[in-house]
Amino acid sequence: MPKDNFTLEQMLKHWYDYAESLNNQGEQLLYSAMKRENPVLEGNTIICSLLNNSLVTRFDNQNVKLTQYIREKLNNYSVKIETPITKLEEVKQVYTSRDRYDFMLNKNALLKDFVTKLKLDLA
Repeated sequence: MPKDNFTLEQMLKHWYDYAESLNNQGEQLLYSAMKRENPVLEGNTIICSLLNNSLVTRFDNQNVKLTQYIREKLNNYSVKIETPITKLEEVKQVYTSRDRYDFMLNKNALLKDFVTKLKLDLA
């Protein structure tokens, strides 16, 4: 099996071409995942981090076709695709006055002096 060398730019061109074909087939979720997450190339392994298990499952259904497509276009049959899940930082919502104060205090410690000098009640 051929193992031609290829660049990240060559791989990305074919990656985005495949994404466009998915979009034309009505697979907007996979299309946007492939466009949003820039894949990383490590040797002959393409790593595309996804946001959740649902996307991984949908991506796995296309993985064989996508891998075959990329291998043929790059003329390298040792190419693999991995799809780990990216952990998103959880954003804490600020609802109460105290939550807002704590959030802003985290951003600027001088706020505590300001509240003390003005004798504000943040209960």
